[in-house]
Amino acid sequence: MMLALRRVDWDDAAADHFAGIAASTPMMEPDFYRAEAAQSGVVAVENDGARVGSVLLRLEHGVGREAVVVAAAGRCPGVDLMGAVLPVLE
Repeated sequence: MMLALRRVDWDDAAADHFAGIAASTPMMEPDFYRAEAAQSGVVAVENDGARVGSVLLRLEHGVGREAVVVAAAGRCPGVDLMGAVLPVLE
């Protein structure tokens, strides 16, 4: 297993990853994630070159710069993506 993170534009893979969240959240508009991506950024999560997840990450400026995970979704059998990706984002 070799996880890699890289900044990407909104794409079909991100749309697929967040479609499940939008479908299971009645108050969430399906286009919320696409609109948020325009203001934030999409981080692709890849395992051995295959896309396994997407993270919407927004940088906020206040006293300092703070990264806010707006949403994250994906699946990689046998891998705790949250446990592997979150420390890298922090």
